[in-house]
Amino acid sequence: GTQAVSSGGSAISATISSGGTQAVGSGGIASATTVNDGGTQAVSSGGSAISATISSGGNQAVSSGGIASATTVNDGGTQAVSSGGIASATTVNDGGTQAVSSGGSAISATISSGGTQAVSSGGIASATTVNDGGTQAVSSGGSAISATISSGGTQAVSSGGIASATTVNDGGTQAVSSGGSAISATISSGGNQAVYGGASVSATTVNDGGTQAVSSGGIASATTVNDGGTQAVSSGGSAISATISSGGTQ
Repeated sequence: GTQAVSSGGSAISATISSGGTQAVGSGGIASATTVNDGGTQAVSSGGSAISATISSGGNQAVSSGGIASATTVNDGGTQAVSSGGIASATTVNDGGTQAVSSGGSAISATISSGGTQAVSSGGIASATTVNDGGTQAVSSGGSAISATISSGGTQAVSSGGIASATTVNDGGTQAVSSGGSAISATISSGGNQAVYGGASVSATTVNDGGTQAVSSGGIASATTVNDGGTQAVSSGGSAISATISSGGTQ
C-alpha cells in the first residue's frame, strides 16, 4: 500500500512495512516515520521528512527538492540522496548506509562505528563527522567539504573523488588513493594523511603530532609542516613546494 502526504498534509509516527511506501510530496510533512524491511519512504518535490528511522532493509529516498532532517539509519538500512534532494543531520549507525549522488546533498551527517557515507557521481557531503569505526567514501565525481575525521574514523578518497578542507583528528585517517584528490586538509596531533600512488593532495597543513605519508607515485604539493609535524616521502613519492617550519620534519 501507499500513504501519500502532500499539500499541507501531515503524517505522524507512521510505520512502513514490507512492500509499503510513504510518498511525501509538495507541502507534505512526515514526522517520526519508521521504515522497516522492504518499506520505502520517498521524499520529493518540496516534501519534508523529520526524524525518520530507517531499519534493516528499509529505504529512504530523498530527491527532487525533498528535504529529510534528523534521519537515523540503522543496520541494513539505506538513505539515498540524489537529484536535488537534501538530507541534514542524518545519523548513520553500525551497518547503515547514506548514499549521496547525482546532485544530492548531505549536510552535517554523523557516521558512527560501522556506518558508511558513500559520496559519488555529483553528490556533495558537507560538514560530515566520521566517528570511531565509521567511513566516508568519496569517489567518481563525489565531493566532501569540511569533514571532521575523529579517532578511528576514515575518509577514503578514490578515483574521481575530491575532499576539501578535511580536519583529521587524533587517531583519524584520510586515505587518498589513485585518482583521488584532497585539498586544504588539516592534520592534527595523532592524525594521518596517506597519499598513495596516483593520488594528489595540495595545501595540506600538518600540525604538531600529525603525519603526511606520501607513497611511491603519490604527489603532495604546497604542504605546510608546523612544529612537531611530519611529512614522510617514500621512494618514488613527490613533495612539491613544501614549507617546513621550525620543529617540523620532512
